[in-house]
Amino acid sequence: MQNRDTVESKPLRLRWYDFDIKQFFTAGIGFYNGTYGDYTLKLNLGRGKVYLRAVSFEENQTHFRVEEVKQENGKVIKEMVGSGYMDESTNGSIHIKLGGCSDILILG
Repeated sequence: MQNRDTVESKPLRLRWYDFDIKQFFTAGIGFYNGTYGDYTLKLNLGRGKVYLRAVSFEENQTHFRVEEVKQENGKVIKEMVGSGYMDESTNGSIHIKLGGCSDILILG
């Protein structure tokens, strides 16, 4: 039996969805981290490390928080840069609103 902490998760596709033209665009990849119960997102935006973690479950909807991790003066700073949700309407994908982007980021 393998330890789940040592098994790398398969990459999950990240896509931007543009509501105006109703098209998807490649956004990067995400990896699930079973040790911490969050996702590491590698976006094609030139950002630092971005993490997605579940924060609550209400009325059949899971709510997520997106944090960017930076180092300032030798200290690790986590800044909330977005939020997301998953429910029946998302068909198992997580829909994320990231910062000032007008498009929705979709994990899965």
